[in-house]
Amino acid sequence: MWDDLRIIANNMREAWLLAGDFNDIACMEEKRGGVSASLRRCNKFSERINACNLMDMGAMGPKFTWRGPIYHGGQRIYERLDRALCNEKWRTNFPDGSVKVLTRVAFSDHHPLLISPLDDTYIRAPRQFRFESAWLLDNTYQAMLAESWRRELSVPHNLDNVQRGITNWKL
Repeated sequence: MWDDLRIIANNMREAWLLAGDFNDIACMEEKRGGVSASLRRCNKFSERINACNLMDMGAMGPKFTWRGPIYHGGQRIYERLDRALCNEKWRTNFPDGSVKVLTRVAFSDHHPLLISPLDDTYIRAPRQFRFESAWLLDNTYQAMLAESWRRELSVPHNLDNVQRGITNWKL
């Protein structure tokens, strides 16, 4: 595969990106658990990336993208096997490009990667409201709650009022 990629890289004049499970790590810190990583193998992987004029785009999120099965005494091996590599032209064309390691799904031992050429092009879910039971210990909480709730309004409107009231009260 790497010989083919080197040929492609030597003929590539446009921006390109390569991503997936490379089944290898580039440095010792990209592995936890099990037998120590082979420095020679890490160096070989890095040399192959460099020979193709590619650079690792890095990633935000969990450090390790793969988890192995449970072995000896309930321990696992974790490694960063999945990554996105791009050439200099891709990085120049998409300077705000990013890679996010998403939550691993139950049917896979790998975390999926979300590659975005532009900064935050995905829609973020609104932050969820969470009740804190410690609020009940504050003497002013009941008064704020009574002030926020209006009998003449619907439950959804009242819940919005209470959420705004709590947000202001917490300040």
